Amino acid sequence: MPKAVVARFDETVERTYPDGISKVRAIIGARTDLPLGKNVPSPVLFSFGVATVHPGGEIPRHTHEDREELFFIQAGRGVLEAGGETREVGAGTAIWFPVGCTHRLVNRSASPVTVIFAGLTRGPEAPASEPPP
Repeated sequence: MPKAVVARFDETVERTYPDGISKVRAIIGARTDLPLGKNVPSPVLFSFGVATVHPGGEIPRHTHEDREELFFIQAGRGVLEAGGETREVGAGTAIWFPVGCTHRLVNRSASPVTVIFAGLTRGPEAPASEPPP
C-alpha cells in the first residue's frame, strides 16, 4: 500500500534567494538533486512551497521549461513581471504561469509578501495548456 510523505515546512531546508534576504521552503518530487526542501520519492516533477519576499527583495526572474507554476499571494503586495507585462498583485491573487513563461516578483512595499507556490510537470499524454481568452 502506498504511503503518504508528511513534511512540516519548519523541518525542511530553508534557502535564501539571491537577493540575500528573501526565503523559500519547499517539498519537491522527482528531483532528488535539489537542495531545496524535502524530496519526495515521486516520478512526477512537482513543487509546493512557501516563499517570503521581504521588503526590497524578490523572487528572481526565472523560466520553467519543464513545468507549469501557480503562485497564490497569501499576504502583502508586490510587482509581478510575467510574459512581458508588469502589474501590481496583492493578497488573494492567484497567478498561473504556463511552461516557458518568464516571471519575477519584486517587493517594493514596507511589508513582506508571502507566496504559496505549486508547480507540476505535464504528463506526455496531456495537451499543452493555453490561457483562457
